[in-house]
Amino acid sequence: MLPKALVHQSEVALENTLIRAPFNGTVLTKDADVGEVVAPLGAGANSKAAVVTIADMSSLEGEIDVSESNIEKIILNQDCEIRLDAYPDHGLPGLCR
Repeated sequence: MLPKALVHQSEVALENTLIRAPFNGTVLTKDADVGEVVAPLGAGANSKAAVVTIADMSSLEGEIDVSESNIEKIILNQDCEIRLDAYPDHGLPGLCR
């Protein structure tokens, strides 16, 4: 039978391998590779500050350029449709803020 201290040490070591985010999201980029040192806020010269970059895809914000000739057509909290160059046939719902 294993001593309680060894079991606890193993549980803590396993817990330290888990990565948790403060919200549900989608991984956009993987910033660290296997074997790299990761520390909060980039604490060391040889460490990474982030393992992944995530985003909440249900609440994305974008900065859109609007020409001066069309700016008067924009109304605060107006619904809009967003079309990306990558998906010209697919409109996404948006809100002007």
